[in-house]
Amino acid sequence: MSTKTQLQITSQIIGQARTCRLVDHLCSCLSISGSNLASGTFTSAPAAGEACKGIWGLMNGLSILSEKGIKKPAFPLAFSRDHLKLGTNEKKADGEPKGTDACLGIVETVTDNLVKEKGVQLAVSHALLHGSDSALTSTMQILIRCCVLSSLVCDILSGISGLDASNSANGGGDGTAVGAIFRQLSVRSSLPIVNNPIGKHICGNGSKDQEATANNVTDVLVLHACLVLSAVAQGLLTQGRRGSSCLLTTSQPKQRARFAALAYYATCNNDKDKNNFQSQNAAAMLALASIMALELDVNHETGSSPTASTFVSLMPRDAVNYCVLKFSNHDPAAGNHTSPETFHSRSLNSLTCWHAFRDGYVGVLNAHLRCGGISAAEHFCAAGLHLMLMSLLGGGPRGRGHCIGEHDVDDVAYLSPYGVVWAISAVQSCLPGGAFADVLLNKDSLCTLLSLLDRQHLIQIQLWEGSGGGAIGMNDLVRRIIDLLEYPFLYIQQFPGSSLAMDTHFSAGANSPAGNIAEIGKFSKLVNSSLPRYWELLQENHAGSPLVRCLELMDASDLGRPMALAARMVQNSKLLAYELVKQGFLAPALMSKMLDASSPKDVVMDALMAISNLARTSKDFYEPIAEANIWGYLKLYLAHSDASVRAKTCSALGNMCRHTHFFYASLVKYGLINLLIERCADVDRHTRKFACFAVGNAAYHNDSLYEHLRDVIPHLSNLLLGDEEDKTKANAAGALSNLVRNSSKLCGDVISQGAMQALIQVIADCATLLMASSSKKDMNSESPLKIALFSVGNMCIHAPCRQHLRSSELFRVLLRLKNSTDPTIIRYLTRITSKFSDVTLPAR
Repeated sequence: MSTKTQLQITSQIIGQARTCRLVDHLCSCLSISGSNLASGTFTSAPAAGEACKGIWGLMNGLSILSEKGIKKPAFPLAFSRDHLKLGTNEKKADGEPKGTDACLGIVETVTDNLVKEKGVQLAVSHALLHGSDSALTSTMQILIRCCVLSSLVCDILSGISGLDASNSANGGGDGTAVGAIFRQLSVRSSLPIVNNPIGKHICGNGSKDQEATANNVTDVLVLHACLVLSAVAQGLLTQGRRGSSCLLTTSQPKQRARFAALAYYATCNNDKDKNNFQSQNAAAMLALASIMALELDVNHETGSSPTASTFVSLMPRDAVNYCVLKFSNHDPAAGNHTSPETFHSRSLNSLTCWHAFRDGYVGVLNAHLRCGGISAAEHFCAAGLHLMLMSLLGGGPRGRGHCIGEHDVDDVAYLSPYGVVWAISAVQSCLPGGAFADVLLNKDSLCTLLSLLDRQHLIQIQLWEGSGGGAIGMNDLVRRIIDLLEYPFLYIQQFPGSSLAMDTHFSAGANSPAGNIAEIGKFSKLVNSSLPRYWELLQENHAGSPLVRCLELMDASDLGRPMALAARMVQNSKLLAYELVKQGFLAPALMSKMLDASSPKDVVMDALMAISNLARTSKDFYEPIAEANIWGYLKLYLAHSDASVRAKTCSALGNMCRHTHFFYASLVKYGLINLLIERCADVDRHTRKFACFAVGNAAYHNDSLYEHLRDVIPHLSNLLLGDEEDKTKANAAGALSNLVRNSSKLCGDVISQGAMQALIQVIADCATLLMASSSKKDMNSESPLKIALFSVGNMCIHAPCRQHLRSSELFRVLLRLKNSTDPTIIRYLTRITSKFSDVTLPAR
């Protein structure tokens, strides 16, 4: 028959199956078969495998019809390289797996029954243990799709109770679907169970059962078994499960045996059937990487665990070398070019609609790096692995400059979203081993990392239905990239000026070779000396733009990492600050999301700090800040229960009044002046300090707010006389100076509220300390002495203040400072006495 006729017949069959609700009947068959098995009746046991074959037949037929022949999907990373535009309807993106839409209804029906029906669960487990070759393969392919659709299925297949909310739940025991899959993996002709301790640990004894099962195992079955384990492990990760015991049980012998079995399949070879073995190797690598990811994330701070290190040790050295060789042999960027025809014929781009061929290799490399310490990083960097990883992240061998066409888009689908995250983690682990300059100090490499934060790519990740997609996948990707981008800053922050600085992923323990301490010292110096160049590269690559896109797309609860980097950019780079604002950082909608009361505290604090630093940097940002419409939030946070939030808000308002009087009217309009005055008497010392700073700037440019600030004078006087830190007293003295700077409106209050007397007392106290100093050195930079002298000088301009000062002990106090060697103090003394023609201090 012609292909057209075949498709027509297939369409008729599937149409009839849909009409009679065949999938529902097949699920009922599974349920009944499982119930009979539970009651000890085995007559309907073969029906379980046959039902799975029928269900898979329908799924496969629908996929063929929907695609007019099987076509590989394109991964999100591929689409972002060509900047393909999304349609107006973002519910379905071109990067979505093509084969899932047509059979989605069937997968949903099976998944629903699998989650709710105990009989279906038992039937599936039985089919995995005793089904025919075709039934086993069909069952596994169904389970892969069910795991991708619902992570709850992963709990069920592992035998984890849905009521177990702990992250470190245990699963994979006897009687579970995962246990059955490992049992199948343990038996194949080249790995006999009877003489192999690995198989004995997995399956136990019972040679007859083992021999019967061995006859059903094929390379294709091994491939799909590994893919199911990968899907289950990744689904457990999505749920927040941690620890390899989720799949490997708590039995150490079983853990070791199961991991070793996967390691065997990842490295075995067959010269007669290279293509099948390549896919099998890749699938086993993917399973190893996914299970290792569960274990590595048990302790995210250090990036490793004793169990993870044990698993790495189970991989023979030749297996590690094989992994590296396999990874590089198919990478034209590594110098071993492969023709396009061979590249396509080997189907090296994808294993399933949700997993790329290289995912597992990258994941295993990441595990080795995170467990192996600096020595592993140095080894892999010497082999150029970090450059290969960057090549993959940059779009593969064709490079970023290649324009992706409609027919060759699959060529760049080297990594799925999970593979991208693993690759970024591996690159970060390589930084102390020699990759720092090649990655973060290289413009092209930095551009590659930033392009992964492109809006197009992030949307594709959000819409991706496989593991590593959705909001969770996007957040993970953003967090990993920003961790990498912030690496130099966090390194120096953790080890300022230390010649023995250590990365958080590494320690000078058993994994570090002798003499490594000296190398670490060199790396610390490299990071410190490279910061100026790194800031230049961030500016040249316009790093602010993708960061704003992240803030726009992510939920407020997930903004911690990108917001921290944005605040750092604003603080350290004027160019990046301008870029962030130009790209919409101060847009009302984005500001509302970051400053909302429901946002995490660290997000709110970083947003306030960014606003404060923008205002401090230039008056050019005043208008965009005003358009951000944040007044309600500033008012809310001036009265916040957390003192650090109140202090940060006062600082922001102070800088908003730093350059001009632009915001003066708004402070009155939105009721912020009275709250600022109250904060000058706050219970928190930091809040008092910044409130004085804000009040001082609110009085500096003109006297339009003087009447509103009248009530702050007694608070400022109390601060001058109280037990406050020098900076707070200096700010209070400066605020009093500004309250008489532009007019004499408040001179009466300054006198009656004791502010002038408080200033004189501050000068007297500082003079006493200065005279008591054995070295006769001037006061430190935060001493309020100079500010208090300057403030008194401003007050002397006004007649009422001069009259009051003449009757005070001012000149007796000033006389004690006449021997100061500080030119600023002498200048301020002269300025004061010049206002009194009949008073002259004795010459020094």
